[in-house]
Amino acid sequence: MLILLCSGCDNNKKQSTYKAVYATVWPEIDSVIQKSWATTVGKCPSLPDTFVYTHWYSFQFYYHSYLTQKGLLLHHQDKLALGGLRNLLYMADSMGFVPNANISWGENRSQTPVLSQMVSDWFDYSGDTAFLRTALPALLTEYHFWTDTSRNAIEKHTTTIPGLQRFSNHASDREKFDFYNAELIARRNFPKDVDTNAKITASDHFMSEYEGIDITPRFENRCNDFVAVDLNSCLFIYEQNFARFEQLLGISDGSLWLQKAQARKELVNQYLWDKERKLYLNYDFKNKRMSRFAAYCTFFPMYAGIADSAQAAGIIENLPLFESDYGIIASEPCSEPYLLFYDQNVISPLYYPIVIEALDKYGYKTEARRIAMKYLDLVAKNYLSPEPPTFKMFDVDTFHRTPGKIYSRYFSNGSINDKGTASQSLWSYAAGAYSQAYHYVTISQ
Repeated sequence: MLILLCSGCDNNKKQSTYKAVYATVWPEIDSVIQKSWATTVGKCPSLPDTFVYTHWYSFQFYYHSYLTQKGLLLHHQDKLALGGLRNLLYMADSMGFVPNANISWGENRSQTPVLSQMVSDWFDYSGDTAFLRTALPALLTEYHFWTDTSRNAIEKHTTTIPGLQRFSNHASDREKFDFYNAELIARRNFPKDVDTNAKITASDHFMSEYEGIDITPRFENRCNDFVAVDLNSCLFIYEQNFARFEQLLGISDGSLWLQKAQARKELVNQYLWDKERKLYLNYDFKNKRMSRFAAYCTFFPMYAGIADSAQAAGIIENLPLFESDYGIIASEPCSEPYLLFYDQNVISPLYYPIVIEALDKYGYKTEARRIAMKYLDLVAKNYLSPEPPTFKMFDVDTFHRTPGKIYSRYFSNGSINDKGTASQSLWSYAAGAYSQAYHYVTISQ
């Protein structure tokens, strides 16, 4: 039975009640997604297994695969879920890290680490201890990539705070120069008339930012100078998962990994928790201050289980800062002049499962349900009648949208977000996020 009304807590009265508008359409969309997984299967000659692709069938994205797997497991698409997971483990094992995508432009950086979570989800689904044993070495290799402090490290994730990491990249100067011209000038209005070193320096920060999820105000255009909330929350999960995996496999009692996790938790709360704002914020270790902009990453310590009950309550007090009529936006309003994928106007499936899981974990089920319902309605609204009905590809050719699709980005007013580049109709991670929200609202409650 579909739940049409959601009542909330007293500290969020404005958003306390939400009545679903398109609930009768939600099952149809979930059914379409379930039937469509097999039609979006890709195969890359350099990878061992088939996988569900995002944009192009010939290569696989990293973080997108995490959300895709969630949808696949909910729909019992075991083979496809395992295929994508095996590919990521293969890349970690053979390359020493998991690239943003296994294509030239995606191999000079990684992405927010979620492979440990994917292995954990697969084990919880399948109970396959033999697979867990074969996966563990690749996971340890990837963890080393993020925590390696040696001269031979693939990337420099170290900060001035031992035990806390930052996003980075390992692009060549030539790649950074080309990135500036192709990406920052063409798509983000950066100045053309700057010298080569300035271009390389600017690109270095933004290519590191792409190792997160995408460009947002939260790094203030200086990503290399910030300890990242989401990155360290995910590494905390890795450390806890390693303790669990070694216990399950009879390797150890997991105590050493739990000690590492506890040490990271204490550092996250020491440096990334803003007591005044009651939010987790990225920390500018160069200037020894918090980021000026709150963003969706504030939910990651709840998702990881780092926050205590008082901190979680503080984040919930700030929920109206992120919650719009159509769901969660990526960051609080700011005066950032450049075009951004993930700013105060963007509602993306990339972080919806994180927010829903975070709120649910701390008992804020009403808020989690409300946000999930808003996202389902947002998708359904544009599934029935996409707005805007047309879009331009590379500002040249105009295409017409047809009903029956879900999209990668939306504005907080409920329309499809074509800012920067056109928001394509995607299955993959958008489908996975929708399926999880649908399952949360209609099945698991």
